[in-house]
Amino acid sequence: MAADTRHPAAHDDLKEWREVVDRIDVLEVPVEDFLDKLVPTHRRYMPGPYERLPEFYPQISEPARSNSLVSFLSALVASFPSDKRVSILAQGGRALPAPFEILGSSHLTTPDIGVSLPGKKPKEPAERWQQLSMAITVEHSASCDPFDRDDLLCHAVAHPAACARNLMLAHGLLVSFVLGIYGRHCRILRFDHTCGLVSEAFDYTRRPDLLRRFFWNFVHPCLGDTVVGCDPTVHPLARADVIWAETQLAAMKTTKAVLNPQESRRVNVYDDKDDSTRTFILLQPLSAERRLFSRATTVWFAIEDLRGRASCTPTNAVLPKLVIVKEAWREIETRSEAFIYHMLPDADEAERFGLPKLVCGEDLGEREVALWETGSWPFPKQERDFDGDDTFSRQPLSDRSANTLHTPSSPSPNRSAPETKADTETSSRGSRYPLPFPQHQTFSWRLTGELEYAYRERSQMRLVIDVVGRPLTDFRTTKQLVRAIRDVVRGHMNAWKMGILHRDISEGNVLLVDEELASCFPFSAFLHDFDYSWFASQLQDNGSTSTCPATSGDKTPNLDDRVLLGQTGTPPFMAIEIHKQRTFRNLGLALRHDVHHDLESVYWLLVWMVMRHTRYLHIWGPDAQRTLFGCVDHTFYASMKAIWLDMPPIAVWENAPLTRLLGRFTDAVRANNSGVPDSKGPRNSVHLTHAGVLKILDEALDSGDWPETDPALCREEREAWRAHSVALVHPGEKRPHDGRGDEELHEGVLDLAGDLKRRKT
Repeated sequence: MAADTRHPAAHDDLKEWREVVDRIDVLEVPVEDFLDKLVPTHRRYMPGPYERLPEFYPQISEPARSNSLVSFLSALVASFPSDKRVSILAQGGRALPAPFEILGSSHLTTPDIGVSLPGKKPKEPAERWQQLSMAITVEHSASCDPFDRDDLLCHAVAHPAACARNLMLAHGLLVSFVLGIYGRHCRILRFDHTCGLVSEAFDYTRRPDLLRRFFWNFVHPCLGDTVVGCDPTVHPLARADVIWAETQLAAMKTTKAVLNPQESRRVNVYDDKDDSTRTFILLQPLSAERRLFSRATTVWFAIEDLRGRASCTPTNAVLPKLVIVKEAWREIETRSEAFIYHMLPDADEAERFGLPKLVCGEDLGEREVALWETGSWPFPKQERDFDGDDTFSRQPLSDRSANTLHTPSSPSPNRSAPETKADTETSSRGSRYPLPFPQHQTFSWRLTGELEYAYRERSQMRLVIDVVGRPLTDFRTTKQLVRAIRDVVRGHMNAWKMGILHRDISEGNVLLVDEELASCFPFSAFLHDFDYSWFASQLQDNGSTSTCPATSGDKTPNLDDRVLLGQTGTPPFMAIEIHKQRTFRNLGLALRHDVHHDLESVYWLLVWMVMRHTRYLHIWGPDAQRTLFGCVDHTFYASMKAIWLDMPPIAVWENAPLTRLLGRFTDAVRANNSGVPDSKGPRNSVHLTHAGVLKILDEALDSGDWPETDPALCREEREAWRAHSVALVHPGEKRPHDGRGDEELHEGVLDLAGDLKRRKT
């Protein structure tokens, strides 16, 4: 099989897979304990007929080895009930594409053996990740076990991790499992969005009962109706769901959303307005995060399932509205985005300008933990079939006697232990319910007792947003782009007035209002994704400094200060001061993320868009975008951005208003960074304000000489322009010939090129 598909590190981001290696924890506990804690079941295990198991010979070559293993595993599960029996599928080296089309066809992963969903028997080999519930990676010898060595091999760990990621995307799993077969040894790999937990190796040919028990537990989950790790609030679409959704979309006459039955699903969303649960059909994903250990943000087009609602009857049919559903896993030390949205009041239209509105949604992990602690489990109990006490041990897996360690009975790492008898009884109620810990919030680090990494735990959010947008890169004219930037600045100002600082202005967090809905909203673009937002009530939009002497050892900053002192944002769009936080700390200063940092991010966003999607000229040449935004760390970013501000501003062909705007905005950002950090903090800086930035943008928009048709350039157009700009700024260099001569270029380009050459000399 091809190496580039067997080991995704060969073509995926190596940095991502190195992070995966750093978050793998091999648990030195008996495999039985691993199964009890991490693969819990509601059905008593029934031993199988091991005397009829076929022989497995790991030393033979492929494909005979995989076929032999498939026969062995199939015999293990042959006596399972038909609705719980999985099919073991020899993939024969077949590479499976990413679960969603938007992720492209270049990211292929090849599971050695696939495991079907319970009760399903797809044709062999499987063609999509949606047909599998688990993957098995196979090596010929125990010496190939990557977890039986001090230094984990990136490529060897990347393959099962990539399989786990694809399974989670395909089914909306909260946890996914991969089996690692290394000769006659087996390991159970459990992945969530914060780390991977690996069992001890065991000889499955001598102890097939352990492997069979794993499969038994796997297909008999305590919650959900498929496998352990499935989300009980997520369901595949039935045929009736598909027909209904397609009928509604046809009646809505929308051209933006198309139902993709292979990727679509049905989800439940809690609505705290009336303490009810609403059902939405996710039509197709708009974006999805590929990284496994991340926020795993996925954004969907969706419509609400109105069937069964009192307001929707055959004689009074109500068409659903197209909405956006966002699913993400936040770090538990950051505030929930749902909480931020709930802080945005139902203000009038002017106060909500440039901001989306939350239809419904919640932090599922936060709510589930609260209900779990009080014993009010949010899901119906399933039938249990245990003998005697069915409570789970609540001690960490890594140390059964470490009573002082943080255990799942106190989910938050900042939560103090119960002090009263009543509190203690309430906190222990969760053990009477199907799982030893909630599912929508990870507990991996706390279960293993590694509390120093508890901040890495994540909690799942599911939010429904009223505004349907499209990427900022879809602008039709550069004037529309600038108008969108202006509306986003106004939205940022409105959020700040409500006490919220965004802290992550970036290309992906600014959306244009969908053209089909443009008449429904007074703004052309809006700011979204408040994952990193925090409270701005103590900040001032008056140009005051955002640095102060570092906190002394006898004074601990409050939570808001600690968060605002953190380095947050998307590197290409970060303010220079945020890049230089380490420098400030070395000088004994504490730099707090402030309003002017976000406004500087707006400038870098505009420069990014101009470089990637317009015909621009700069003395750095056609590779200016790569030079400015292709830095490897924060130190280089800070240096390159500071040098950029001292260079002549960028010019845009046949677009005087945008060129003037970039020049004025560059001057303002240069003044924003004019102070030199020393022991007294930055000096002589004139910080950006909302009023100042809006004045620059509004005056540019009032110009009457904007081009009427200059949409975002496609890739081919950018490459063609790049070839011409090389000749204009560097006439001695050769360029590809595309059938056009310099005389065909507009004379305005030649004027700009001559001006740039004069500046360069």
